[in-house]
Amino acid sequence: MESDLSINDVKADPLIALLMQADGVRIEDLEILLKATTQAQVERLETRIREQRAREFYQRLDLSLAGTSTQRGQRRTRPGKPGE
Repeated sequence: MESDLSINDVKADPLIALLMQADGVRIEDLEILLKATTQAQVERLETRIREQRAREFYQRLDLSLAGTSTQRGQRRTRPGKPGE
């Protein structure tokens, strides 16, 4: 099963360390970059979830209000005694 590396895994991987050394990248800078990227991803996902929940809420509200106005209209036009 494949999985993403944690920041600690990246820091401990000797091949990544060699590549970073060759590119002149400090582990501290990589760690800052990875944490910032993770935070940005979390914020995007949270925003997407909030937007989806809002859409679903308003869709249910619209259906509810449409059903209520239809029921009210039916009550007004239905012949018979009140309360039937």
